[in-house]
Amino acid sequence: ANWQELDRIFQQGVSLGRRARKESGIDANLTSLGGLAARQMVNRMGPEDPVAVIGSGSLASSVTRYLGKRGKMPVRIASRCPDNALNLAMEVGGFATGLNDLMHLMENVAGVITATAAPHPVLFPEHVEQARKPLLLIDLGEPADCCTAVQNLEHVEYLDLLAIEEKAQTNTVE
Repeated sequence: ANWQELDRIFQQGVSLGRRARKESGIDANLTSLGGLAARQMVNRMGPEDPVAVIGSGSLASSVTRYLGKRGKMPVRIASRCPDNALNLAMEVGGFATGLNDLMHLMENVAGVITATAAPHPVLFPEHVEQARKPLLLIDLGEPADCCTAVQNLEHVEYLDLLAIEEKAQTNTVE
């Protein structure tokens, strides 16, 4: 078989798969991890409450885009790659900064979603001092993006990756 024939067969297979998904509705109730985390935030925040997203990779981008589409709250993005954060912020009408400016980013935020690939915590108590109390903090990092001291702060409601994954498995929506 020549390459053109194989390509045609492959394209037909992909097309058939898409059609089967669409007609069967098999993925109608699927929600991404980023979508679940962002939905938690949207459902718990007021329309004007600022939200921070820490990270700018694929998971953080998914979270940010969901917030941009479904929420009206201002979105602030911090990343070790400020250019990525800026591009994402421009998509959703938010603003961006580097990880070195987290304390400023956190001023008056009502909710934070972290989604970095950092091998160590990036969020510490001094970063959240100026955030609102209570603060909803959703940590999608593995390992955790928030140090233990932040997780245990009295005014912080901390949800980790496991808590969000449990919601995904049971397909529950708040």
